[in-house]
Amino acid sequence: MTDDVLSGRCAIVMAHPDDEVLWASSILAQVERIVICFGDVTSAPAISVGRRAAMASFPLPGLTWLALPESETYNSAAWPNPEEALEGVVVQRRLSSMGAWSADRYRTNYAQLKARLRDELEGFVSVVTHNPWGEYGHEEHVQLFRVVDALREEMGFEMWVSNYASNRSYELMRRWLPHLGPATTPRTTDAVIARQLRNLYVTHGCWTWTTDYIWPETEVFFRWTGRRPAPPLGTVWPVTFVWRDLPPAETAAMRVRHLMRRARHRLKRTLRGR
Repeated sequence: MTDDVLSGRCAIVMAHPDDEVLWASSILAQVERIVICFGDVTSAPAISVGRRAAMASFPLPGLTWLALPESETYNSAAWPNPEEALEGVVVQRRLSSMGAWSADRYRTNYAQLKARLRDELEGFVSVVTHNPWGEYGHEEHVQLFRVVDALREEMGFEMWVSNYASNRSYELMRRWLPHLGPATTPRTTDAVIARQLRNLYVTHGCWTWTTDYIWPETEVFFRWTGRRPAPPLGTVWPVTFVWRDLPPAETAAMRVRHLMRRARHRLKRTLRGR
């Protein structure tokens, strides 16, 4: 087992066009294959068209674009504390759900991704993908982690996950962080490739992040070998934290729960005072 994510044949597997440069810019120029899984967004045809153009003019070698239609389940798990499922997380339609939201497609995409990626990853020594909490909390990122993990057990490659997280995904990160393996040494993010790919996606109208985003100076990748025993006290994880707003419906629900807790506390104080 090697400690270098780039030892041997290495592939990056990411969910959406632009994920590869957001979460793995430091190694994009060195890997043999970049696999991007999702393509069309039914409720946003302009993004679909833009992604096709961007993928057609992608400037780095080794690109494989599976172009599976998105399930549009973003913002439909119970963030910040979602329930987990075999295919990722439990999703349900919410006020903040996307227009062509489909729980059925979310489930079937798990099987399709597994079948397609089995062929794409044959012979690779290392695979880099999303972490178990989906970086900032994206349902399809979590799904892809679970797909690649299932293939890791089946095919035997070494698996590495990104170190990004957010306030939105914090609770799910807390569940999984103790099971991560050691991190690589910090790798310098590639400012040239970051700027080149961001401009590509912005030009074609399919950049899904903030246009003024500033990449951290370095990033690391955690080894993933399956659930591990709890680490010793004092273990340090180098996590890069990105602030994200919670979905509006969830924010409102959290406010209601907070008000209900306050009301219960007041009632208890009142009863104790009698």
